[in-house]
Amino acid sequence: MAFRVTRRTVFLYGSAKSERENIQPDELNFWRSVAVAFIGMDETKIKIMLNEGEISEVDCGEEN
Repeated sequence: MAFRVTRRTVFLYGSAKSERENIQPDELNFWRSVAVAFIGMDETKIKIMLNEGEISEVDCGEEN
């Protein structure tokens, strides 16, 4: 998970513990770089990625 307080939360990767216990160090480094990229994105880039289906948004039903 990557997030910047008061801005957004991005779920990067998830799996059930029954599927695998931990990710490998090289995978962790990859996901850290993805987190840095997401945190640095502006709203325009995020909207483009949403429109192109590269990412999806989950609405938790709360208003900001």
